[in-house]
Order: sequence, then C-alpha cells, then structure tokens
Amino acid sequence: MSEIKSRHETLTHLIIFGQAAEDATSTCVAGTTVKERLQAMGLRILRLPHFAQNQQQIKIYGLDPSEYDAYFRCNPQNQRYRAKACQLAKATIAEVRRLKSAAGSSS
Repeated sequence: MSEIKSRHETLTHLIIFGQAAEDATSTCVAGTTVKERLQAMGLRILRLPHFAQNQQQIKIYGLDPSEYDAYFRCNPQNQRYRAKACQLAKATIAEVRRLKSAAGSSS
C-alpha cells in the first residue's frame, strides 16, 4: 500500500467499478479495510457502477439528454439500451456529487 503513494505522488482519487471492486476494497487486512487504508493515505474513493457491457450503452451514456431524441430517431433499435445507460449516467453523477460534497465538508 505504501508503494502506491510513493510511486504515484500526485494520485488523489481512486475509481472503483462495480460490486466486485467494492467487495475487494472492503476486505480487512490487519483489522483495517483496504478502503480505510487508502483513505488514510489521503486518497478519495469514487465508486462507479460496473460500466456498460456494449457499444450501444457506451454511446448513449456519453450523450447529453438533449441529444436523446435525435439519436433515437436515427437509431430506434438502440432504445432497449437506454434505461441501463441512463442508470449508469445517473449513478455516475450522484457519485461525483457525493465526492464533491465530501470534499467541501472536509475543507
């Protein structure tokens, strides 16, 4: 763990994806979770959902909501991927807000 900061001095945030990463960072080592050790080193943890499983979700995830109508008019077959992509985008925004709020309250 100490190697992380010594090798990457400018590292301030760590992004973990999905439940498997959440479980891994919740593992206890000598009475302290991996996540707690990383936070003690000054790292902020950003938890994001496991990312899109296909190119359609990735494309939709990257759209601004104002672009949805035009995109789905040209790609109606991709409508079935919309809910998952929007769920990923909302979870990402919520997590960034949580991290920003936590940073503001710790200053």
